[in-house]
Amino acid sequence: MASAKSNGTSAQFNRRALLKALPAAAVAGAVPAVVVKAAAQDPMIRLCEQYIEAFHVWENATEEPGEGGFDGPLTTAIGAEKDRLLDLIKETPIETDAGFAAFCRFIAVDNFISGSGDWPDMHLWQWNKIHAWAEARALIG
Repeated sequence: MASAKSNGTSAQFNRRALLKALPAAAVAGAVPAVVVKAAAQDPMIRLCEQYIEAFHVWENATEEPGEGGFDGPLTTAIGAEKDRLLDLIKETPIETDAGFAAFCRFIAVDNFISGSGDWPDMHLWQWNKIHAWAEARALIG
């Protein structure tokens, strides 16, 4: 969670709170309704959130009895769900800026990118998806 200070006051906010506030902001005229609708309809956001959640459950499951080495029954089942979501992410085009942000977060989690090192590992298909998004954005401005 991030904290913002303005005029001596402190506001706590996070992405979920921001996404929940978008519809109300649109009604108030602060955000164009088309932006809210487009972000809510981008399936990449939901897929990446589900993958990240499954990833963390899978990672933490190794501490359960009989799950060492990611080859126990629980980690195997969660790994299969991660693989299913990964296939869907590969096949799903990024439709919005929010979808692109979700995809970038997915890459950081999936590839264990922690901000250290100059050359983070990234799969070629991930780079190609970023490149396709950049090309599409260049065409529409």
